[in-house]
Amino acid sequence: MSAPVYVVCPQCASPNVSVDATARWDFEAQDWVLSSTFDDRTCDDCGCESHSFAEVTPENLTAAQRAIIFDGADYNKEIGVA
Repeated sequence: MSAPVYVVCPQCASPNVSVDATARWDFEAQDWVLSSTFDDRTCDDCGCESHSFAEVTPENLTAAQRAIIFDGADYNKEIGVA
């Protein structure tokens, strides 16, 4: 299993990031199914919009990113790093 990836804002380090997408009605599933996503990403916390949000594995998070993502929790315990 590969390491999880966080998408983080380049301005405030928040992982609360969204992307616009297109969904299509699937008659068989009787539900909306995601068919594509677009390049622009938006930080839900600070409003930053960009194509270049970092995709970071837990081992490569900065101290600021760890503090935001884990909200003061034990970072090493959360990701299983000794």
